[in-house]
Amino acid sequence: MEIYWQQLLETVAQNPWLAITLAFVVSMGEALLVVGFFFPSTITLVAIGGMVGLGKLAFWPIFFATALGAIAGDAVSYWIGFTYRERLYNMWPFSRYANLLASGEAYFAQHGGKSVVLGRFIPGVKSVVPGVAGMMGMNPTRFTFLNVVSGFAWSAAHLLPAMSAGLAMHALGQISQRLALMLGVVLVLTTLLVWGGKHGIALGLRYLPRGLLALLHWAQVHDTRIGRGIRRLMASEHADYRLVFLLNMTVVLVVVSFFWLLESVAHQGGMIGFDHAFSQSIQTLRMSWIDPLMLSATLLGDGIVVMAVLAAMLLVLAWWRQWWLLAGVALAFGVAVLFVDGMAWFVHVVRPTDDGDIGF
Repeated sequence: MEIYWQQLLETVAQNPWLAITLAFVVSMGEALLVVGFFFPSTITLVAIGGMVGLGKLAFWPIFFATALGAIAGDAVSYWIGFTYRERLYNMWPFSRYANLLASGEAYFAQHGGKSVVLGRFIPGVKSVVPGVAGMMGMNPTRFTFLNVVSGFAWSAAHLLPAMSAGLAMHALGQISQRLALMLGVVLVLTTLLVWGGKHGIALGLRYLPRGLLALLHWAQVHDTRIGRGIRRLMASEHADYRLVFLLNMTVVLVVVSFFWLLESVAHQGGMIGFDHAFSQSIQTLRMSWIDPLMLSATLLGDGIVVMAVLAAMLLVLAWWRQWWLLAGVALAFGVAVLFVDGMAWFVHVVRPTDDGDIGF
């Protein structure tokens, strides 16, 4: 992953016009009426801003490209709304998102012209507010002024935090370049996960009810054991049945995952290769000033420390005369020890050799 990230940085550094074009396109696409809901502008601009902080890209061209893209996207959305007005509710693809238009219209009616500025920073309405402003007949001169001001503010709000993170990674790279690269990868993946989760939840809330209604209709038509089970699972008076079903599915998933992992480890499968690759990657991040801290952290799982904590817990429970809870804690600890030792005997994984250095 670090190799790919390094290659990406080098490619962007050699072709800065690609990043400038991308910044303009995603900023404009994110501001287009309804369509902007599906543009991954945040993750793209965070990545580009991070590269600015790393010194791979110049700040001002990226900043102006991002701002101008946002301004152009809002201007196009305003023109569409101003031209077609209420007919948008019956035009494809806007007719499929009439609820978004309605929410944007309600937001504009509540906040007036300032919604052009505020709405740009609010998910769910930012891609419809400019179009709604046109539908409501907002003065073009006033809209243009607010559009330009908010466009530059939006550009700064997206680029500057990522740029600061890039500067921090650049400073960290003076200590350990590989550590800085890994942190950059983690930052991008985290941003991607947040963006995907946010849009996944939004899409789920939109399409899940339709899917459930279709499933219920199928179950009502097919009077089979599966159909009856689905009807019972979705019935409001059988909430306890749904809870039991979810718990059973969770147990099945955990058991299957455990045995899959056990089989992979016992037969030196792909998980062993992943473990070795991950271990080697982590070892390359070792630094002398971090080793003592990591060693102290690993000692928290040492047998002596665990036994001391267990003894303290049992003494406290005995002092409180919580005999059943004391017996449960002792039994759970005993089962855990037997399970761990049993797995170690069954799997026969050789422990890492001691090279005489402290580490993790």
